[in-house]
Amino acid sequence: MPGWILTDNEREQWNQVPAKVAPFDLVTYFTLSVAELDLVRQHRGQHNRLGFALQLLTLRYLGFCPEQLAATPVIIVAYVAQQLGVTPNVLIAYGDRAQTRTEHFQEIQAYLGFRPAGAKELRALARWLLERALEHDKLKLLLQMSCDRLFVQKIVRPGITVIERLVVKARGRAQQETFRRLKLLLTPQRQEFLDELLVYDDSLGYTPLTWLRRSGKSNSPPVICNALTKLAFLEQQGVENWDVSQLNPNRLKSLALLGKRATNQALQRAPVIRRYPILIAFCRQIYEEVTDEVIDALQLLFSSNLCSRSPRLGGVSSGCCYGHQ
Repeated sequence: MPGWILTDNEREQWNQVPAKVAPFDLVTYFTLSVAELDLVRQHRGQHNRLGFALQLLTLRYLGFCPEQLAATPVIIVAYVAQQLGVTPNVLIAYGDRAQTRTEHFQEIQAYLGFRPAGAKELRALARWLLERALEHDKLKLLLQMSCDRLFVQKIVRPGITVIERLVVKARGRAQQETFRRLKLLLTPQRQEFLDELLVYDDSLGYTPLTWLRRSGKSNSPPVICNALTKLAFLEQQGVENWDVSQLNPNRLKSLALLGKRATNQALQRAPVIRRYPILIAFCRQIYEEVTDEVIDALQLLFSSNLCSRSPRLGGVSSGCCYGHQ
């Protein structure tokens, strides 16, 4: 479904207590303090005490309380029940009266210093997410960062679908903002150049994008010649002077990586607000990488005295060039 990040199974896992809890975590996060035991014992009925304790502990552990409290792993229920001196199966009766569970959760929030994720909190999270989305492009990473953010701020995490929608929206806004920041670079001539990177070239046998992606695996003169040709090809477009300083360096690297990995077909199908920033970042990154490769290769050749035995290292012949001298 559009706007979703997780599969149904993944979403179910995000909304529950982890099925497996390490012994250390069980003791660390599910042991009731003396004060907490006193608070729990103020409530009547074994089922209410166990349910109240589990709500308290899961909120403290996860930053939210699973809707299906009865689905809490047996090992956790048994461990908490033992501390209260009750039998685990009494949990079945908890929540028969929805108002009781709601009142308990409100009391627990106040005790732990948590507050609900209201409209104000979600707007603040959306603003924060936009800044993170301008740094990172991975949806699941942004999802995890959002949940961590809410936990640190002691805001009760809403259903994971709410966070999913915020993340997807933030990434869309980040793409628009990235395009806006690079718009001055997108002259008609430059757009034509970027589009041509994705067009099959008969003389190469593949697209210019594929050609730029392929790095030499040796320091031989033909490989260096090919690298110099790439630099000349990019310098004709002034790639080395493209101002991308308005983009976060992490964002720039992320976009460049997409340019290296995405297929030509995928990039051709991508909307311009997505395609052009990827190709701009890719060209800038490739220019720097190829420049470094050439410098390293030449230094190695000179230091090993190979330069004197390599024919015409300083020249770029038409036979190894992509249409440039």
